[in-house]
Amino acid sequence: MHTAGERTQDGTDAVREYVALDRALRRLEAKDPGQSAVLRLQLNRARAAYLKAGPQGEQTYTELLVVLHAACASALVEVEGGSAASAADARPVTR
Repeated sequence: MHTAGERTQDGTDAVREYVALDRALRRLEAKDPGQSAVLRLQLNRARAAYLKAGPQGEQTYTELLVVLHAACASALVEVEGGSAASAADARPVTR
């Protein structure tokens, strides 16, 4: 799903955040497919915009991944009953 063209200069920030977000979205999909679909659609739009913008859109793309991951983490906490462990597992990657 993730292509080499989406990698950052050093190959870390966007890739790490994308992988963490994808993992969280898969967990959310098992609990709330509708919310997962909404967030995945937003992710696909962000990826399309990044691919269209090229390297100059890299920082914005990474920032959008962080925002989407935070939204996914919040949704996971909500559907899993506010579990602290869920929040820790789903939180965005810090740099």
